[in-house]
Amino acid sequence: MSSAERVIPRVRAELCDDLVRDRVLAWGPAEKSRGSGFIHSWTDTVCKDIGSTRHYISCLGESDGRQCLGRWSRRDRELLSPGLHCIFGSHVLFDGNKISETPSAENSRSLKRLRHLWAEHVLHSSHNGSSLGRAANQPDSGSLVTQDELDMMRAFLQKAIAKSAAIDEAKKLDDGQSHKALGKGAAGREGVTEAGIVWKRDTGDSVLGNGQDRCYEEPGGYFQSGDLEVWVTWHGWSSLAIRDGRWRPGFHFEILLGLFTTVIDYGTNRKLWRARDKPWIIAAEWIWCDTPNDVHALFTEGVVKDLREIFRREVGRVQNVTPLTYQVDKGENREAQYPLLLDRGGEYIARHLVGQPLTSDRGYILAWILCVPNDIQDYERDVLGGETNNLVRGLTSTQQVVDSSYVLLLIAEGAYAHKDYDLVDAILGVSAYFLLTWRYNSSKQFKLYEAISIRDRQFERPPETAGLVDLVQEHYPTSGRVDDTRTYGHLYDSVAATIKKSYAVCTCDTKPRGHDTWAMLGQALDEGDNEALEEQMHIEFSYLSIGASHGDIRCECGLDLASYEGFTRFFHPDTGLVSRIHYKTSTFDGNSLAE
Repeated sequence: MSSAERVIPRVRAELCDDLVRDRVLAWGPAEKSRGSGFIHSWTDTVCKDIGSTRHYISCLGESDGRQCLGRWSRRDRELLSPGLHCIFGSHVLFDGNKISETPSAENSRSLKRLRHLWAEHVLHSSHNGSSLGRAANQPDSGSLVTQDELDMMRAFLQKAIAKSAAIDEAKKLDDGQSHKALGKGAAGREGVTEAGIVWKRDTGDSVLGNGQDRCYEEPGGYFQSGDLEVWVTWHGWSSLAIRDGRWRPGFHFEILLGLFTTVIDYGTNRKLWRARDKPWIIAAEWIWCDTPNDVHALFTEGVVKDLREIFRREVGRVQNVTPLTYQVDKGENREAQYPLLLDRGGEYIARHLVGQPLTSDRGYILAWILCVPNDIQDYERDVLGGETNNLVRGLTSTQQVVDSSYVLLLIAEGAYAHKDYDLVDAILGVSAYFLLTWRYNSSKQFKLYEAISIRDRQFERPPETAGLVDLVQEHYPTSGRVDDTRTYGHLYDSVAATIKKSYAVCTCDTKPRGHDTWAMLGQALDEGDNEALEEQMHIEFSYLSIGASHGDIRCECGLDLASYEGFTRFFHPDTGLVSRIHYKTSTFDGNSLAE
């Protein structure tokens, strides 16, 4: 029996729904029942009205002899009355501060059941005139790219990996500078050079978390204990950035498709991503060859564009291993930024997080939400490593980090005011992801880079962000406004205080394991050099995230707490990462060190 024959049947059994016979156009998001601004929401895809009150589709209006008062929402809980409220697949009792499960809630929120409810609802709606769930003009299960393309990508990886093994110890150039060393992180597991520059970390042959994680319980069965570092790359990111959207059919397959794009991106220079015999990589390659119909057409159509652009640029990076000067890629407007965002998985992340293409206004805004925190964190590293695709570096501004952060705060302000919680979840979750993830080495940045306040800085309006700001003001009228009198500090204080009540207050009667990952994140950033704590934080995060995937509503509270902690630690004007990175402009020794 081949490796695929051992792995794939379990993947199919756990993640496919028998109800899905054809590839559908989309599983959502649906239009909100009311409200202004953007009108799409994953939550509203699986909700209905009973009388004048909004409920989840699984709710009959009562449970255990009690009337349901409407859907439960941590975001709007200050407006909710104490009593019985519905969540997708079940009910909770709300006492005005905390929630507790009802007696009938046990085993009612399994991934399989909720996914089936979603599919059944959308497919039924398609018969009543909804565009959601209609059969797509796209082939059913089969390869998303041609076999020739897949073979070419595999051949490239094999060749690049063989080359990296031959030059593990970088040879010296005539001028004494080093070639880029494919196959090992520039500063190893510690992630700090002798000059005090904080790089991304590389575990090498060691196992992050020492096999104590919960990855083996991730739906799909393609992870094992010890896969924590790979698991957190896409599955951890997605968990922080999405709430109700996780229950749609094909959701975990979408993450698996993203995993293979990272094999292309990381496989040339990180040993961990070359393990061709691992179940996760077998599944990640398989799904491109035989994509189940559970993955809707809106997603498959976009992710192929990303893969091709990522592969094209990765080939160029590998061939050009000794850049002599640093010239950032120019993205002067939305059109010019499109291929740069494709290289960052822009179509994938827009369609995965908010269910709309990168070419849509909301998808374009979402792509910036993903890229800006990453590019701020890599603001110094990208110059030294010769990575030219950095949106923040490409701004025409004397304060690139400040201005890009200001724009994200404007988006958060407007989205929250108009209850576009999917977008707010993405902003907070993505910020937390980059600070939490071991590979990005954030704790060392907090320890070694002095905080210099940006509280009194004003927005310089770089032309590259003009179209983005216009979209925010168009779709979120009366909020998300640019006011020359509002400093960065004023805007941050307002946004952080406004969203705090929805994200930073615990509503659990009891805490599941991993619930306090947020506190470990804060402690890790405060201490700056406690590797044991950071590894334990990742272990606890795996319990939190995978607990949410198995339907534990308390885990979603823990994800909110971690997201808010990450947001404040990232964007605080006096102590956040942005205050420690905005002056990192030196290109001394640039291009001699590399990822």
